[in-house]
Amino acid sequence: MNYLKNNVAYLTLSLAVILPTLRTIPPANERNNEPLETRVQNSQQKETIQLISHPCHDNHIFDDFSHDSDEVLLARLLYGEARGASREVKYAIANVVLNRAERPCWWGRNVREVILAPRQFSCFNLDDVNRHKLLDPLRYDRQEVWQECYAVAREALSQRRDTTHGATHYFDSSIATPRWARSIPPSLELPAGNGRVVRFYNTVL
Repeated sequence: MNYLKNNVAYLTLSLAVILPTLRTIPPANERNNEPLETRVQNSQQKETIQLISHPCHDNHIFDDFSHDSDEVLLARLLYGEARGASREVKYAIANVVLNRAERPCWWGRNVREVILAPRQFSCFNLDDVNRHKLLDPLRYDRQEVWQECYAVAREALSQRRDTTHGATHYFDSSIATPRWARSIPPSLELPAGNGRVVRFYNTVL
């Protein structure tokens, strides 16, 4: 009889310890009540942050972008050239890079060569004020700014949907019209804010 009483007392004590703990564990269908889209976005945020890490520490600085994938390299270009522009402008600039890569010429034979071709995209020029920002965008801007550049780069590379009608060149109207653009019509014009436009051209060789 005493044995039974002892077992009942032990079981009661165990339940008193375990039950409060179980109450704190939500059901499986409530453990992650974030929408799937939110969870995917959070995962992509972590991915984009990791992707731009650059070997610039321990007194060894490699700024030739040789460790970048095409997605990251294109995202860096969009950040350097158009981080304050609309998504539509960013996508069109990505098209220019892809159009050049698909039409091998003096500007390069693939995405990497096109982007890193000397004196083609000013943000990669050694003397450009934006170059050092390309190495560590999160140091100079909000995370969302880089994430949009990366998302557009990824989308452009996967979809290959040209919105520029084959453009291989562009310029912002805030600068003087380049000589090569003076006698030919643009294939696309997009607003860039503050009265500016970005003009794209498909007949430049």
